[in-house]
Amino acid sequence: MERSKAQIVLAFTAGALLTLGFKDLYPHLRRWLQTPKQERHTQDAESALKLPYFSPHAPSTLPSSNAIHAAPLLNEVGTTRVAKLSEEYVVKYGPQVDPIEGENMMFVKRYAAVPVPDVYAIYFDSERNCTYIIMEYIHGETLASAWTSLDDTKKDRIAAILRTYMKDLRALPAPGYFGTLARRPLLESMFWTGQDTPSISGPFDSEAQLNDGMIQKYLLFGGPAPKAAFYRRTLPHVFCGHQPVFTHADFQRKNIIIHTDSEGKMAVTLIDWEKSGWLPSYWEFGMAMSAYHFQDDWDKWIGLILEPFHNEYLHLRMIHLDIWS
Repeated sequence: MERSKAQIVLAFTAGALLTLGFKDLYPHLRRWLQTPKQERHTQDAESALKLPYFSPHAPSTLPSSNAIHAAPLLNEVGTTRVAKLSEEYVVKYGPQVDPIEGENMMFVKRYAAVPVPDVYAIYFDSERNCTYIIMEYIHGETLASAWTSLDDTKKDRIAAILRTYMKDLRALPAPGYFGTLARRPLLESMFWTGQDTPSISGPFDSEAQLNDGMIQKYLLFGGPAPKAAFYRRTLPHVFCGHQPVFTHADFQRKNIIIHTDSEGKMAVTLIDWEKSGWLPSYWEFGMAMSAYHFQDDWDKWIGLILEPFHNEYLHLRMIHLDIWS
């Protein structure tokens, strides 16, 4: 079979890197190049990032902790804050911030053609009891703030871009479990407890275990036993046969940043990867619809961007409301 020019260039580049001594300078790169493509991401997913992490590619001197705490806030939810330090840096920090969010972005950046912020540092300050994720500041506005100013042509254009992103994420071969990278517990709100509760937070080896985790979370949050019994009877008939796929898990317009340059080229970036992980294939659609309150036409575009799972969505929304209402 004749090889394309792109294949030839890629093969030459990989061979050159190894031949010219890069294997000694970058052993991880050497191992990655020698690993079959379909196994590359799984290899990464099975090993957690060693912290603290500082990227060698930061565009300028990283801000100090004092500078971060003095910077103006872009967002604040509970003890978690997001501060803009400059036109280059934004920092998410707080005692409840999990380093996995930064790891998720690095994972997606490496293995999927999905634009995410570059991560420049992840570290913990024991004196402040605070975790910091220093990342690239993305210029633009959220899709939430821009939505009412967009016509259907622009919405179609954005939806087409997002659809390619989601297809790329779904194409990542799963490592065989439901959980976060390196087989760790899920941080998605339907499973998070803040404690060491693997029966609720995972990781899970099967969809049946994941279903049971949701039911146990429901009981933990005060749900009545008769309704839990109902879920035990019904969920196995609805939440079954779904494979784990890498999922953003908070697909809302507030987490999509759009920017159009002077030449009309549009950039679309996904942010806020805290809840991401290997979740059932229906999860992205179900939770995106559950977070939507039918105040406009966003549901139409969700169905164009994501593979619809209508039946699963209705059941997921019911148990989601039961847990959090």
